[in-house]
Amino acid sequence: VLNFIDFQPELIVSNPPFFSDSLLCENNERTLARHEGSLNFNSLIAFGSTSLVSYGKLAFISPAEKEQDIEFCAVMKRMYIHLKTYVRTVPTKNPKRILWLLGKEPVQPITRTLCIKDTSGNYSQEYIQLTKDFYLHL
Repeated sequence: VLNFIDFQPELIVSNPPFFSDSLLCENNERTLARHEGSLNFNSLIAFGSTSLVSYGKLAFISPAEKEQDIEFCAVMKRMYIHLKTYVRTVPTKNPKRILWLLGKEPVQPITRTLCIKDTSGNYSQEYIQLTKDFYLHL
């Protein structure tokens, strides 16, 4: 059995449960998977800051409205934003999600935007390139 104490990972990737103020589901497993509980952004970033090797990275997704909380938490845990990608459904809407890449080493952060669909309602070329290996319809 591999114990986390035995090594330090170079990369942690998480799709954490991030709903905190929405209605809970009758299905307890679904609620646990989708809503903050024992795993929230603060605990995820804290785990990354203590568990990763010195050059390690932490990658995760969050709702856009958690941006300031995550940035504050990252500063408090001495984690640095390496890449922040705003995810928009279409170019004219505000971002719904943010893809984060944090690291223990300070760098000049990169910020970019990914639009899932173009103004015509078709999947954007960037989104197709990013997801075509995972979605059969692309």
